[in-house]
Amino acid sequence: MIIAITGPLGAGKDTAAEYLAEKMNGVHVSGGDVLREMIVSLGLEPKKAALGDFGTFLRTHYGQDAVTKQIQRKGESSEHLVASGFRSPVEAESWKERGAIILYISAPDTLRHTRVNTRGREHDTFTQDDLKKLDQQEFASRAAMAENLTVVKDMADATVENDGTIEQLYQKLDEFLVQHT
Repeated sequence: MIIAITGPLGAGKDTAAEYLAEKMNGVHVSGGDVLREMIVSLGLEPKKAALGDFGTFLRTHYGQDAVTKQIQRKGESSEHLVASGFRSPVEAESWKERGAIILYISAPDTLRHTRVNTRGREHDTFTQDDLKKLDQQEFASRAAMAENLTVVKDMADATVENDGTIEQLYQKLDEFLVQHT
């Protein structure tokens, strides 16, 4: 089984993915981590803006499923894969073609801002305005291979609003598993 998780920065995608992977005795592979590893291997800093651009570059020059293939390759040792971090419609379509259930995680902007600035990722410090600008980019790109969360959200099989405690998120994810497995 494959669950592919998407949503905006700081919504809780990786937290949800780790929980689901553990519940399913599966593996979690983050698209962002895959891209960060590639960028670092080139001796560059993995800045947030560069991740999206690099993912678009890979999809444009190496096929729409270039990142998806890397994620699936890293998770092929497990019967259950939980992939997170994709934001483009072509990747959503690629996951659907692989039989994935697409889960969209959302959260209020103020909560996302707090999470992003307290999670301790290097190069991931944002003001409220920075987050709004990033959202505008991620939700509205018209480029075929680029990020567009507006379209991806519409393609999702389910949505979970991550607007409470971690325990409340886990309860919502348990309900998701009951409905979709």
